[in-house]
Amino acid sequence: MYIRKRSFFEIIFSLTVVFFVCMGIRFVYVLGATNLRWLCALIVFCYLALTKKLLKYVNLNWKMLLLIYLVWCMSTTLWSEVPLLSFSKSTLFSFNVIVMISAGALWVIKFGYARSLNWLFWVLVFAFISGFLGTATTSIFYKGLTWNPNEFGFLMAITSSYLFLKLYQNKKNKMMLAMWIFVLLIDIHFLVASYSRSSFVIFLFILGFFILSLPLSKKILVSISSFFLIVIVLVMTPVSYLESTISKHILKNPDNLIIDPNAPILLQSRSFVWQESYRQAMKGGIMGGGFSVTIGDANFSNKQIEGIGYGREKGNSQFAIMEETGLIGLVLYLSVLILFFTLVFPWYFRLKGADKVAMGLVLGSIFGLLAESIVEAWWDSAAGPELICFWTLVGVVYGMIYLQKRKFLAF
Repeated sequence: MYIRKRSFFEIIFSLTVVFFVCMGIRFVYVLGATNLRWLCALIVFCYLALTKKLLKYVNLNWKMLLLIYLVWCMSTTLWSEVPLLSFSKSTLFSFNVIVMISAGALWVIKFGYARSLNWLFWVLVFAFISGFLGTATTSIFYKGLTWNPNEFGFLMAITSSYLFLKLYQNKKNKMMLAMWIFVLLIDIHFLVASYSRSSFVIFLFILGFFILSLPLSKKILVSISSFFLIVIVLVMTPVSYLESTISKHILKNPDNLIIDPNAPILLQSRSFVWQESYRQAMKGGIMGGGFSVTIGDANFSNKQIEGIGYGREKGNSQFAIMEETGLIGLVLYLSVLILFFTLVFPWYFRLKGADKVAMGLVLGSIFGLLAESIVEAWWDSAAGPELICFWTLVGVVYGMIYLQKRKFLAF
């Protein structure tokens, strides 16, 4: 059996991703992930700096816009109600953004489209271990060995992109295809067991882009098969069970209580959080109240650099951006995203076959994470799993574009 030799970069970056993304898994946390993640990230940064790979493969105009946005985030320290928190969080945020983009791009350049998502492999392994070893609780939402169902569901959703890519790559090898289908079914089983709505959204975007990236005949076949599979499952499921499931797990309202009569029924559980976040966002004004700060709450201990126990659940990234970095920060955030997609989509539409599927899955993951940011305020986190995955995926896309440009120049 042939075992491929692993490079230093491959090992250290894989460890970095695992320690950041899987820190919510209890046995990973116990291993010391809180400190090891930063040590690994620092080693990756040094490697990238010494090899002159920091933001090397990124579009110049987009790079300048991103750096302006990061500088603005750090500048909010000057007028922040909690300057120490804003400085530490914005610095770590900027550090992680630059490192993950650079490492994601370098990963693809080193290993190609075919292995562009292999950095998620160990995340998948640890997520499955968490799922298999987790025990049932009194909660109706399964969480494996993580701290809450949303963390568990996120791990299953984000790693599905890797599994879909493996399905496509092994479509002609029946034995390997059957194995990866089985693994994907386990992944979906755990995802459904978590009943994490935001994770479902990520998964659906990944699945949608996977289908869109397939050749037309395969798109039709997959779409029709998926439709009939859903119909069969719904027809065979008792109506009473469907009603109970929708109430408990989708609406997250098992007692059918009307929490906010003015809110759409699907968003009842988020209504009050969003109302408070909207009011706080309006207080942010043009310049914001300071990165990672809750306006009006200066109760922060200088000993708690990570801000544990400070602030509140914001529940929406866009409101959080407005509250913390103001209208200027929101405009810069939107500009970074708009320019990114403007640059990327022309390249995506040029691709064919396996390369298009690979980029499609990455874009599906990015869109899924952005959709999740509407209900989870992860954007301004300094080291959240979503943030690490998002910026790594952005780097992966730029690495893919660089390879395409190099291929065209070769001809």
